[in-house]
Amino acid sequence: MKNSKLIKLNKQLHLFQSRIIKEVKKIDSQLIKRVSDKNDELDDYEIDLQVSFYLKDDDLEYKEGQDNIIAILNDYVKGISLPARREFDTRWDKTNHCEFQNWDWHEMKDEHHCWLYHCLYDHTSLEWEDMMRIGSFWADIRVKYQYDYEML
Repeated sequence: MKNSKLIKLNKQLHLFQSRIIKEVKKIDSQLIKRVSDKNDELDDYEIDLQVSFYLKDDDLEYKEGQDNIIAILNDYVKGISLPARREFDTRWDKTNHCEFQNWDWHEMKDEHHCWLYHCLYDHTSLEWEDMMRIGSFWADIRVKYQYDYEML
C-alpha cells in the first residue's frame, strides 16, 4: 500500500490543514473576545469548516466546466482556540491519526497521518485509488455572526 502519491497527498494535506487551522484559530479568538465585550453587539457566532477535494485535470472523469468534486468534509470548529477544547479535541493538532498505527502487519503503521488525510480514508467512501485522483483541495471557512434583539 505504501504509495508515493498517497504519501505526497498526506504531506500536502498536513501543510494545508496547518494553514487553514491557524486562520480559523485567529478568527475564533477574535470572535470570543467580541462576544465577551459588553460594548460589542455580537451575541454569538458559529464557525464551520468545509474542505472540498477536486479531481485532477487529467482524470478520465474530469469534465471541463463542472465542479469535479470527489469528496467534501465538514467540521464544526467554534471554540477551536480555547485551551479547554484543545485538551479533548486533538483533531487539528500534531496528533497522529493513522488508523493503522497499532496494526503490526499494516504497511502504513509507521506513517503519521494528519486529520484531513485520516478523514478521507476513514470518513468518506473513497478508496485509496480514488484518493490518488485528487488534484486540489479548497477550504471554506464559514462564519455566522449572531445577534439577538429583544423587543422593548
